[in-house]
Amino acid sequence: MSSNATLVVRVPQRLGTSALLPDGTCVITSGNADGGLLSTNDLPNLEVHASANLVDWVLLTYSLMLTNGQLLLYDPGSTNLPLRFYRVLER
Repeated sequence: MSSNATLVVRVPQRLGTSALLPDGTCVITSGNADGGLLSTNDLPNLEVHASANLVDWVLLTYSLMLTNGQLLLYDPGSTNLPLRFYRVLER
């Protein structure tokens, strides 16, 4: 007797340039390392965490958007912090 198996192939992400908007919001772009574009179906599987010390991580909600197949990370909470680290996880 056999059971079904699910195969999930994940493509590494390549971070693009980051920018600091005039209001202090940090914006980071990301896309598939193979040059493929992300779709709206990919977005629910991604989450982003932020940390000021690489030890304590906080989930950022409503911070990821898609534009032209590129993932955009908006972090308005970065405006009052001298240093901020991010990690994007794919489930």
